[in-house]
Amino acid sequence: MSIRLCCFAFVLFGLSHAIPADGLVVGRVTNETFSEPQKDCEVLLIRQAAEPEIIGRDTTDEQGRFSFREDDGDDALLFLLAAYAGVNYVQQLTDGPNEIAVYETTDSDTALSVVSHHIIVDAAEKRVQQILIVRNSGNRTFRTGEGHRHGLEVFLPDGVTEVRDGPQGLHTHGNVLVNPEPVRPGHSQLPFAFDMPASGRVSQTVSYPTRAVDVLIHPPEAEITAGALQDRGEVTFEQHSFRRFSGAGFNRGDRIDLGINASPWSFSALWGDIDVRLGVLIGLAIGFALLAVFFRPAGRSGSHARATAEAPPDLPARRTALMHQIADLDDRYEKGRLPEEEYRARRNAFKAELVEMTRVLDGKE
Repeated sequence: MSIRLCCFAFVLFGLSHAIPADGLVVGRVTNETFSEPQKDCEVLLIRQAAEPEIIGRDTTDEQGRFSFREDDGDDALLFLLAAYAGVNYVQQLTDGPNEIAVYETTDSDTALSVVSHHIIVDAAEKRVQQILIVRNSGNRTFRTGEGHRHGLEVFLPDGVTEVRDGPQGLHTHGNVLVNPEPVRPGHSQLPFAFDMPASGRVSQTVSYPTRAVDVLIHPPEAEITAGALQDRGEVTFEQHSFRRFSGAGFNRGDRIDLGINASPWSFSALWGDIDVRLGVLIGLAIGFALLAVFFRPAGRSGSHARATAEAPPDLPARRTALMHQIADLDDRYEKGRLPEEEYRARRNAFKAELVEMTRVLDGKE
């Protein structure tokens, strides 16, 4: 089994769990496609460090059970990885019995849809950031083979054939963006960025049924045509103004059409060293709450990003982690898994820390 530890999203989790005092780690793997225990599934216990380290390995029995014995008793961040049908399912270790869900795979994308498609345009710097919140409503992981047409495929705007700032493995075939990462049941995100076409038009075909499209454009006084999208007027995030457009109910094959023309002054001069894309993501997460479906509740399926070395506090990573903690709280609350009092208290605390950290990173202490 080739494991680069699938670029674990270790930095997206805010709290660590130590191994129970007796050093025993127990759990069960369930095949959620068939609602039955999954036998003969390899499970790894992994310690987060400068390089992820496998410290335990077991194979599930007839009842899907696994166990590890670990006596280090340290406070390292620990994860479980269950490898099934060519897909890795990762979750953070808990103190009690650990339930890991795995799924059969399918090469059909009919269960895929886009909950929300966010487009953030820096019209002066000719930069575009897009974030798709993808939903797999089925009970199988979408996974295809090698070569062309081997993953989640998204049409890029006319004239765009290269992207940047996307997840590992993201690549293009002409104007089609391909993400080879398997799409597990539930929600996931696909962020990427590209340079605006010289024409100033961002016109693209909708790849999957899309519930909502939300567009933010800076500067708000730019000349903008937005096709069928509705003009929602000017909005402000972190003291910066944007023009917002939105639309709903897009079907596969529909078009999103934006025409943008801005004056030549420099947007970056206003923002200094701020990471524009991350700043806007924070605004979206808090302002619209549409990003509250980034991740499913902890303990079901894992996410993947690069593991980071132990180092002095990484404030941008912590800010990103806070965003996802807020999203996870929202998701669990909406599903009735958190009482309102606990939800409000924890969300307010996370949000307060997020605002303060944003001020620090933006040099506004």
